[in-house]
Amino acid sequence: MMGEMRRGRRLTGLTVFALAGVLAASPQARADGPEAGGYVGAGFPIGHYNDTAGIGGVVGGWGGYRWMFDKSAVSLIGNPSFSILPSEDCPGGPYFVACDDDTSVASTFSITAGPKFAIVDEGVEASVALLGGYFRDIAGPIDESGAGLAVHGALGFDVHPELNLGVFVRFEEQFLRPAANSDRDDRQLISAGLQLGWHEPAEAPAAPPPPPPAPAPKKKIILRGVNFDFDKATLQPQGKPILDEAAKILKENPSINVQVQGHTDSIGSVEYNLRLSDRRAATVKNYLVSQGVAASRLTTQGFGKANPVATNDTAEGRAQNRRVELVPTN
Repeated sequence: MMGEMRRGRRLTGLTVFALAGVLAASPQARADGPEAGGYVGAGFPIGHYNDTAGIGGVVGGWGGYRWMFDKSAVSLIGNPSFSILPSEDCPGGPYFVACDDDTSVASTFSITAGPKFAIVDEGVEASVALLGGYFRDIAGPIDESGAGLAVHGALGFDVHPELNLGVFVRFEEQFLRPAANSDRDDRQLISAGLQLGWHEPAEAPAAPPPPPPAPAPKKKIILRGVNFDFDKATLQPQGKPILDEAAKILKENPSINVQVQGHTDSIGSVEYNLRLSDRRAATVKNYLVSQGVAASRLTTQGFGKANPVATNDTAEGRAQNRRVELVPTN
């Protein structure tokens, strides 16, 4: 009796310690979802249990919740299990007495719970569960109940995104008498067989974010109608309404800065036309400032006759080349 109490305290301590470790880790994990499964196999009693029971069968299942890490998983599971073993143990003998060649069947039910740890990589899963709980004889010559431990190891392969088929090996230490007249309180059972598990499918990796859109090309604004007389930087009256509209747009969009670019026709030297285009750009800038556009948003640059937009062989083409453009700089 004292031995069973000590084993019970040891079982409780180990189980509580394991559960506390899992719960402490779980807030840092990504919840993967529920899992469940079942297994069937052969049971092999060992030690003193082998004196009164023969090789039989086991069947069981589990269900719980799994948390996934990178290539590992931690689960909390509950595990009901049945073992069905042939037995020739009858009351009256030191361990068993043959009952007139009448072989009976001993069946034990258990319900255990605990953590399961798994390594999961490319459809292969290796796991071990550390379980503790309650064991009860439900048929046969012995009627015992008490605590026990189980270690359940498995190796499986995904046969479907949600199903894993594999093999298991299980060891049970039951704190129950192996025979009716035994003063011992331990049964040991090894079982092995096939198992099928269900789990939430692995989450697909998140698609990388789309690349940011390419910045819109900076579009220059040609102030058509804002022209200058030959060899002049004086603003013509017909260009003022166009500049008034440009000033209005700039004030409505205070985050936009622009460069005022001046251009000339091809008559004259390069140096002369550069100076003339600088003066024309400055004239437009000053007018925009007079209409309320902050001077800090405007810069000027003269390009002379370097960038014609029309032929310089005609008076009409040269007039088009004597122009000012606004180009956003941000």
